[in-house]
Amino acid sequence: MTTQYEDRPNTGKILTSKEKKSDSSPDVWGYVKFDADYLRQISDGAHGLVEVKLSGWKKQSAAGNNYLSLAVNTGSQSASKPVVSNGKDPWDE
Repeated sequence: MTTQYEDRPNTGKILTSKEKKSDSSPDVWGYVKFDADYLRQISDGAHGLVEVKLSGWKKQSAAGNNYLSLAVNTGSQSASKPVVSNGKDPWDE
C-alpha cells in the first residue's frame, strides 16, 4: 500500500539532479517549506545570519528515485554535532 506524500510545515526534500547542463549545474536541488510563524519567531530582532538546524533521511520514492527527506529542528538550539556511526560521510555513499 502506497501512502500519498503530504506537505508538512518545516519539512522538505533534496533530490538528485537528473541532468547536469554544465559543470556548474547543481548535483542536488530541493526545498524546505517553513511555517510562517516559525520564520517570524526566528527572525524577530535578528541581524545578519540566522542558522536553522536540519535533519535528513535517505529515502526512495515509489518510482525508485532516491532523495533526502528533511526536517527543520524547531526545538532549542543544541551544540551537539551529528554522529556518523560507521566513520564515513553519508554523502560519500
